[in-house]
Amino acid sequence: MSKQAAIDFLKTINTDGILRGELTAEAGDLAQVKPDNKAFAEEIVTFAGKHGYAFDSADARDAYKEMLEAQVNASGRELADQELEVVAGGMADSGCCATSVSL
Repeated sequence: MSKQAAIDFLKTINTDGILRGELTAEAGDLAQVKPDNKAFAEEIVTFAGKHGYAFDSADARDAYKEMLEAQVNASGRELADQELEVVAGGMADSGCCATSVSL
């Protein structure tokens, strides 16, 4: 699988409102996603696969963590509790969520 494919997908979801809308229609309200939501992680992997992105939930988790860390480092702000849980490994078995990472 590919962490880079997951990064590409997350970037696309952040910039493509139509695709994000399709994901929301299939998987539910992205704003309600929690780091331990395994079902949502699988929804993302399945949805991404339908759109030409090949990665698993571990790749998605790693990509999300990398993008979140980069965003926080660039902004100079402190991590929110949910973000801290993600970076500290709270998503180890759960995949990812694409909600708060935006570039």
